[in-house]
Amino acid sequence: MPHRLFETFLFLNICRFGQGNPFTKRMFRNRLYEKKRIVFIDQCVTCFFFCAAQAKNYPHGRSHSISVAEAKKLPDNAFVVLEGEIVGRAKYDDDKYWFKDNTGRIKVDVDEDEVVFKRRVQLIGEVDRNDGQLEIDVDRVHFIH
Repeated sequence: MPHRLFETFLFLNICRFGQGNPFTKRMFRNRLYEKKRIVFIDQCVTCFFFCAAQAKNYPHGRSHSISVAEAKKLPDNAFVVLEGEIVGRAKYDDDKYWFKDNTGRIKVDVDEDEVVFKRRVQLIGEVDRNDGQLEIDVDRVHFIH
């Protein structure tokens, strides 16, 4: 950063007082534009990799919902989209609820502050199998009208 400020100051002084030949002025101007271009490209690459990493966690190929019966057969960390209702709170757990559709019910872990019961929702998350217990670790909740 201090080098950039010094080069900018030097470039402005050369242009302002007319000291130095046109080649020197062009050289400083090109350096500044090149640095701006490199910073812009670096930001674009960083943004691309961040978006790619986020997209990896939510595969777009599986946007249709599956049933609770199908979700129970999936392996650990499998991506799921479920549609149904949250019917009640699981006993002895703060943010664990029971989710129900036409094929059965399953325990879900929802980190939302407000959970609405008996309203049709779409849950996006992944299967979590711990010590023989099966639950869905919910990342997003969408209300269906």
